Amino acid sequence: MIVEGVVPTRGPLELEPLLARLSTRRFTPFEPLLIEFVDALSKALMTAPREYPEIIALGYWARRASISAYQRELAALGNERVLLVPRGLAFHVPPANVDTIFMYSWLLSLLVGNANLIRLSSRESPQVELVCGKLAQLLAEPRFAAVADAVAIVRYGHDDSITAALSGRCDLRMVWGGDNTVAALRAFPLHPTARELSFGDKFSFSAIGAQPYLEATPELQRTLAERFFNDAMWFDQAGCSSPRLVVFVGADGPRASRRFFEAFEQVIEARQHRVDDGHAMAKLVFSFQAALDGRIKEQHRLSSELSTLVVTTLTDFNRDHPGAGLFFVAHLDTLDELVPFVTKRDQTLGHFGIAREELAALVQALQGRGVDRLVPLGQALTFNRYWDGYDLLQELTRKVYLE
Repeated sequence: MIVEGVVPTRGPLELEPLLARLSTRRFTPFEPLLIEFVDALSKALMTAPREYPEIIALGYWARRASISAYQRELAALGNERVLLVPRGLAFHVPPANVDTIFMYSWLLSLLVGNANLIRLSSRESPQVELVCGKLAQLLAEPRFAAVADAVAIVRYGHDDSITAALSGRCDLRMVWGGDNTVAALRAFPLHPTARELSFGDKFSFSAIGAQPYLEATPELQRTLAERFFNDAMWFDQAGCSSPRLVVFVGADGPRASRRFFEAFEQVIEARQHRVDDGHAMAKLVFSFQAALDGRIKEQHRLSSELSTLVVTTLTDFNRDHPGAGLFFVAHLDTLDELVPFVTKRDQTLGHFGIAREELAALVQALQGRGVDRLVPLGQALTFNRYWDGYDLLQELTRKVYLE
């Protein structure tokens, strides 16, 4: 069986020798070589062109200060009776629509000592090619030869025999590709001692306190619009944590909504963000269909890049969404009106102007039925150890009990 190598070796690779090599490679969690490598990669990524802010954000996440914080957090999970060790070989299946997510899961897995095989989508993108180019250049340095031996980034077509071989040999399978991908991969059994982390289709939204927003200074309102741009417009709203609904809480919600999206449109224009004609047309058709279905009471098209649909109710809300700058809008009197709305599919809630006590009360009222992350506006795409209800530091390591 042959796969196409991307990093560190480019070209056809025999699968069995590749798996044999990876199966024997692992490290002590956060050993100095790994920290040195990730720090060097961080610096290389931070030099990416400004038109790729998601790559610069990845570099910022991987800086030494962040890695040191993860190191301390992992150490806190163990004690004199609980020793933390790597799981072994991690098989990553990232989504095609979020170009850099595979780097986050791979780097965290590497830092805790695992060897890793990442299957990239056959769909190429400038972002992936840029990241892989910088990564290959770094792994070619003699000082990082051991790291290069512990990673393979590959591509291959829909070959069940290859997927079965990888699934049967890995110690951890991480599937990021949505419900259909998760279902397809589960047809391939894992070794009885292996485990799977699956990240299916998700829906995310934002909640804004109407009065606190209206009382904010023009400078803060502009800052919030810029933060929301980072949440929503990177990956054209295709990320699992990209907001597609904005809820305004309080009696003056309609006025706050108008002002918020006017400020947001100004940021879109200032950043010269453009939506291609195909996505703009799909968004328009979706809006007309939503109006015909009676799902909305107002439609506002601020530009080709930004449209809002004000819903009549969140009851039986349809989470289908075309992305590319379309936002559902809802006006609620109180935050707890979200309780019957939330489902298992809901992942991230970005917030502004809502007290921590109210957010905590919402979480308690939901009792685990949905929403895995509540973060301030501007942090929806910020990756950390807690994702989709998992603590990745714990999931990527094994705990060995010693008495």
